[in-house]
Amino acid sequence: MVGDTVTLPANFSYDHDEAVIALTWTKLDPRQEGTRHFVHMFTPNGTSVASDELKGRAVFHKNGSFTIRDLREEDEGQYVMTLLIDVIGQREHFVKLDVVVPPIVDLGVKSPYGAPVGTDVRLNCTVDKSNSLLYSVNWFKDGRPLMLPRFDRQDFTDKVFYRSSIVLRNFTSADNGNYSCVAKSLKSQETGSAILEANYPARVTNISTQPILTAGDSTTLWCTTTGYPPPKVTWYKNGRKIYSGVTIEGNVTFIKIKRARTSDIGKYKCTASNRLGEDSRTVYLSVGGVEVTASSSSSGRFDIKP
Repeated sequence: MVGDTVTLPANFSYDHDEAVIALTWTKLDPRQEGTRHFVHMFTPNGTSVASDELKGRAVFHKNGSFTIRDLREEDEGQYVMTLLIDVIGQREHFVKLDVVVPPIVDLGVKSPYGAPVGTDVRLNCTVDKSNSLLYSVNWFKDGRPLMLPRFDRQDFTDKVFYRSSIVLRNFTSADNGNYSCVAKSLKSQETGSAILEANYPARVTNISTQPILTAGDSTTLWCTTTGYPPPKVTWYKNGRKIYSGVTIEGNVTFIKIKRARTSDIGKYKCTASNRLGEDSRTVYLSVGGVEVTASSSSSGRFDIKP
């Protein structure tokens, strides 16, 4: 496993009367048959030379074995221990090192992921298993296993990738949550996750009604809104945007009118908008006995009279 420590054992025997000239480790080049790359050399007089790739990570032992720390994927391969004996020649021992790499999990979506209400949402989990011992792939929502038949699941695998897809039908806000794909392999568990959020159009759900004011009275106009992504709320007076005196508390937006004057008379419109839609309602403010009514532009028109 990547990051582990492993020892490649030495396996040789010789008559102690035989003169050992050197013990070397090499690594076969998988791309060029017959080519070996130097790894380490040790001589009886104490000379010890290691390759640049293993400096600081390898410990060579007097019995001929050596240990590699912080194992890397590129350390995988066929190693050859060669014992060079005077007069006799050489004896070789082969060791195959397999390095298991944790699977790479990718959901392919940016979190948080906004899904329009009422649509079918598909999540694809792609697991790179080209050098992994993959045991299982499972789906979870907020840490709990996803249960059929709430979603449809399809799986596909080949030598390089394992791909699992789930489809959530008719997505609603009840489906909001953290969805994760968990791939288990030898000694490791890798997770890809994404937060899903139901998106729905902006709406003005309510607006204040206003009794008749007399000059000098103060009042507050307000509107409540809903929608996701959270809507941008704007107030207008007689078609012109209001920049000052507007405050927001949660999903309620206020306009404070102090010491009402005849110049405050007019149509006040609250507009909520997000990328899925726009909605507005209006309230008519009068000073000196003019009736106050309200209307909606989202789904037909209606009047509200106090």
